[in-house]
Amino acid sequence: MHLPHDAARVDVENRIDKTATLTKESAFFAFPFALDNPVVHTEATGGILGTVRETVPGSATHMRAIRRWISLSDDTHHAALATAGAPLVQLGGIVIPYAPYPQSLPQEEPGTVFSWMHSNIWDTNFPAQQAFHHTFRYSIAITEADEKAAGPIDRLAARTTALTSHPLVPVRARAETRAGLPAQTRFLTLDHPRYGSWA
Repeated sequence: MHLPHDAARVDVENRIDKTATLTKESAFFAFPFALDNPVVHTEATGGILGTVRETVPGSATHMRAIRRWISLSDDTHHAALATAGAPLVQLGGIVIPYAPYPQSLPQEEPGTVFSWMHSNIWDTNFPAQQAFHHTFRYSIAITEADEKAAGPIDRLAARTTALTSHPLVPVRARAETRAGLPAQTRFLTLDHPRYGSWA
């Protein structure tokens, strides 16, 4: 699968070495696209969500969970952002995650995607301290809004993702043909004083 010949593409690796703290914190990578009031689509499992598409009533409007990509398009350009390791994004600003979810930035940036890489703000089962060393990888493609050259924006996003994602490849394994195979077999045995014995 190839990108349109006129598309510009770049891969980004952000390496983070984070120390632990009990202070409430979260971190984002910002991807500012110079687009005016873009139409936004996000890939979800089994479909595409986005601008002027129906959503479940009462669902979050300040963040989006993406499967692999988010696309933005205006009258002049199409842009696609693909990621495998940071599927939670916010568009236009960073919202404080408590009702009524106010914006924390001084102005709305409708063409900016904020990719959320970690948080201990939510009072859920997230660890109170988060320390890690991790590389977050992104692919970005941009092309002019020429239907003949680029095709639909969702196709550009899917092609951007396909260049860097590595889906599971099934491999069929055949057992040897021999007589007397056991009716059952054991792959794992667990013996623990708290949980008992399992096989």
